[in-house]
Amino acid sequence: CASLPADAVALFAFDFDKTLTNGFAPPGARLEERIRGGAHTLAGLKATAGLPNARRCIVTARADETGRVSQGKLRQVLSQLSRAQPELLEYFELPSDESCHQIVELVPEPPPSEGPPPMPSAAGASSARLWRWRDVPRSSWGPGMYATLLGDGQPVLLGGALFAAGYSKSLALLRACTAEPASPCARRAPTHVFFVDDAPHNAYEVHCELPGRLQEWLAHEVARGVRDQPGPVPVVRSLWWDTYEEEFDSKTIVPNTSGTDFAYLRDGERRDFLYAQALSHFGLGPMDIAERAQHYERVQKERDERQAAKVAALDISDAAELPAAPQQSVLDRRAQVQELLVAHGRAPRS
Repeated sequence: CASLPADAVALFAFDFDKTLTNGFAPPGARLEERIRGGAHTLAGLKATAGLPNARRCIVTARADETGRVSQGKLRQVLSQLSRAQPELLEYFELPSDESCHQIVELVPEPPPSEGPPPMPSAAGASSARLWRWRDVPRSSWGPGMYATLLGDGQPVLLGGALFAAGYSKSLALLRACTAEPASPCARRAPTHVFFVDDAPHNAYEVHCELPGRLQEWLAHEVARGVRDQPGPVPVVRSLWWDTYEEEFDSKTIVPNTSGTDFAYLRDGERRDFLYAQALSHFGLGPMDIAERAQHYERVQKERDERQAAKVAALDISDAAELPAAPQQSVLDRRAQVQELLVAHGRAPRS
């Protein structure tokens, strides 16, 4: 904060699960068990609140098993904050009135008559097509909403400073940077964007995509006559808050060894690390990645052995209803997460 220019307009954006929170700790747990970083995190948020032109927002990846988002995910996060992390509420503008909730999507201008268009590229301002934010009518919200979308099928849900867009976090941040402000103190567009996530691939994607999206948006504003010339592209700093030390040294976080957010997930056939490029960007070499992966594999193996022991201790009738063998190592479990990866846009559909 101290190094920011005096006239900077900063946007501090945070992932929710395992970034602001420390998992699903109950309301009565200690501060460090409910809020990751405990008092240090609260002190950091207080420092950002002391800046004259700073805003803060939460960008959650919560979605259903198909990768789709719904208003229920906003309610879920708001409910958890109120019950288990109330100390965070003073740092984020989170209206309790659900009438403030919005669902928007990025669409061409004018809207297409048929067929979804490609998203604007994140590489620069080369696209001739103009884009705008479209409010998705409330009458469309619900199970059939995705069939009514006019863009590329990536809606952004927002309620005050809370955004939900699945793993399209750069799209959610584009909305946070370009939306019409709700209050006079937020009228100036950000000059600096800081994003923090516990998943390296999420932070890396924001690092790669958001500057190009913002550059293209500024060029579109010139084409629409909103401004005479493009303004400066905001400075984007995307940060990975690594959980490894807390999982294996201080042991304040239970190690995660599965799912699309598992940083050391391998390709089941070639055994390549799917997120090696992101891990390398944040300073891990091939030896570091391989060594860490072995630690997570050991944790999963121990879990499998404990599960197998429980099954063996039961009589045959009870054991028949439980898995008969330990699960395959998480590092080879590509088939089990392939559909999740496809649903979240992290792997092509075969």
